[in-house]
Amino acid sequence: MTTREALRGREPVGRVDIGELGFCTGTLIAPDLVLTAASCVIAEDGTPVDAGRVRFRAGLIEGVALADSALTRTIVDRGYRHVEPASAEMIQRDVTLLELATPVPSGVVSA
Repeated sequence: MTTREALRGREPVGRVDIGELGFCTGTLIAPDLVLTAASCVIAEDGTPVDAGRVRFRAGLIEGVALADSALTRTIVDRGYRHVEPASAEMIQRDVTLLELATPVPSGVVSA
């Protein structure tokens, strides 16, 4: 997608930037909550990535986001563990909520 028109309807989908560790996809489900995978914010050794190192960029296209926010915290399923290969149970538990420091107004992105 290279235009905002092509993005229409997908604005709540964005990129979860995890510092120098990379990125994942996330979806805005409320003005201040993003749903993503726990494996994005839990290191292989089981330690959580510091929420201060994570940002959510809604509607990102060609390096420009409709909204950009730091996090206040991550909320990971307590039963999630990084294991290889992942069991069916761990795949079911591979979910987390990201609480945004700055809510995204519904006029900018509809969740």
